[in-house]
Amino acid sequence: MTREQFIARAVREAENRLHFPRGWWGTWQQAHGPNGERVFFSNGGWTVVRRDGTKSRHDSRIYAFKKATAP
Repeated sequence: MTREQFIARAVREAENRLHFPRGWWGTWQQAHGPNGERVFFSNGGWTVVRRDGTKSRHDSRIYAFKKATAP
């Protein structure tokens, strides 16, 4: 296994553990998407901020990721 393969596998395993969509990065509490989206925990709820400035609040982290990745 090459270093690049090891890094790719380790990153994907970490994304799976945190339940991130492919291409997202960050921590459990704050995640950044490849197109400038952000999902973060604030004041007891999950907030989605898109690159165009639209914001939405959700009770579920999974639902927030669905809204952030929707076209």
